[in-house]
Amino acid sequence: MNISNISMSDSEKKLNIITAILLLAGTVISICLVFFFIQLFRAKDDSVIPQVFNAEQLGATDTSVLIAWSNSQTAHEFVVRYRSAGSSGSSEYKELKTNQPFAALHDLQPYTRYRTQIIPIDKGVELEPFELTCDTSPFCHVTEVSVSDITDTSVGVSWKYDGLDAGFKIAAYAVDRNGKRHLTSPVVTVPKGAKQECVLENLLSELHYTVCVVPCTKYATVGKSTFTTLKYSGKYNNIHSVRFVICSYESTDSMFVAMINHLAPGQPYKTSMIISGQADPSDKADLSIYITDPDGTIVSDFTQQDVVLNPSGTASTVYTILLSDFTAPEQPGSYSIFASLNGKTIAKNLFKVV
Repeated sequence: MNISNISMSDSEKKLNIITAILLLAGTVISICLVFFFIQLFRAKDDSVIPQVFNAEQLGATDTSVLIAWSNSQTAHEFVVRYRSAGSSGSSEYKELKTNQPFAALHDLQPYTRYRTQIIPIDKGVELEPFELTCDTSPFCHVTEVSVSDITDTSVGVSWKYDGLDAGFKIAAYAVDRNGKRHLTSPVVTVPKGAKQECVLENLLSELHYTVCVVPCTKYATVGKSTFTTLKYSGKYNNIHSVRFVICSYESTDSMFVAMINHLAPGQPYKTSMIISGQADPSDKADLSIYITDPDGTIVSDFTQQDVVLNPSGTASTVYTILLSDFTAPEQPGSYSIFASLNGKTIAKNLFKVV
């Protein structure tokens, strides 16, 4: 037996034991160091107090407000409390909870300022609140619209409202059978604080209108009323003679046409008109043509046509017009065709669709 070999084996055994002890000690130390650093970082994270840095109002309607805020990463839950600026006492506060850095406040009063508190929560404890002032938008509800003093070219309008007086816009329009609106007079603006009444002018006679009162605020309800203007019986620009007829589609001469009183449904026709009088040739002559049913409702679009001016001698001026094509209404019945010169009805003819 070789004694040196036996001694070498014992040395190896001792070396292996020492190595195992060192490895075990290193593992334990490493685990302790990892645990130490975890605790260190946890303690450091616990030292950050959840808080809200700033907040702002993103938008509002008459009954709601949207707010958002910035906060520390440790803030994960919030309480939002709010009340109107005129309230007092903690019992007046309403509240909601959220896990997001924004909130929508509903069921508010129009045109009202609200005091808002945004409170971060840490382990069930409410921390320092961030205060924000919010405002809802104004609201106006037109409750009644009345018309009075109706003439052939004008109407008086008055109205009542609930909510905020932010000023009003008033307009009258006619609607054809296709639902298209025809605005025939300038829009009137009544400023804030003024009396709730106005006069709409430059209307067309014998036409069925809807007058609309619109509050000058984004959140509002509109009031409406209907009326029909009277028949025009005055004179325009010293005009003393009017010839206004419907002619066949093939007609080209406005001076010599055969008048047609019975039209075929949906067929093309022309209108011809000769207006005589001592008119000023320099006057601007805007011509509008419209067809209505017996109720005064428009059944065709307005047609704008330039007036052809022809002097006749030295004592008078003759306006000779050959109007554009138009299509007879589809529905059988009685209709009226009107010509309006500068906002005054100067010619009218009746016809039937059969």
